[in-house]
Amino acid sequence: MTPETIEKTLTNPDFIIQLATKLKEEQVEKERERQGRLAAEQTIELQRPMVNFAQTCLSSPRNMLVREVAKLASKEVVMIGERRLYNKLREWGFICRGTTEPTQRGMEQGYFHISKGVRQRPDGSTRDWETTNVTPKGQIYIINRLKREASGLQEIG
Repeated sequence: MTPETIEKTLTNPDFIIQLATKLKEEQVEKERERQGRLAAEQTIELQRPMVNFAQTCLSSPRNMLVREVAKLASKEVVMIGERRLYNKLREWGFICRGTTEPTQRGMEQGYFHISKGVRQRPDGSTRDWETTNVTPKGQIYIINRLKREASGLQEIG
């Protein structure tokens, strides 16, 4: 404190009250900031597994079969098999009814990729084949949507 501040403190009781009030307000603000920082750190810790999963999916250049996504979802979110996942994807409008072919919407959003090829049979004839794969973007979307639906069902029940 400067000599003027010391003199003002000794001669003016209101000045002491102002200093004490200002000090208390600063302490309260620091405590609020600390609480906010702690809450943010806890949120980050809670979200760390989801972030790691998302980074893994996005960094993987590999498309996955719907069966593999179902297994991954079973580890991450909710127990679901390939058939039930296909049914969910049909319900959401991403897979055509009665087939495993993605809809135009699913393709345009970049959630699916179709692998095509020709296979030769033992009798010499050929057969065309198509396999629906889920892109990394689709994997993240599907897992997150299953998580949202699972948490919504738990809140209701």
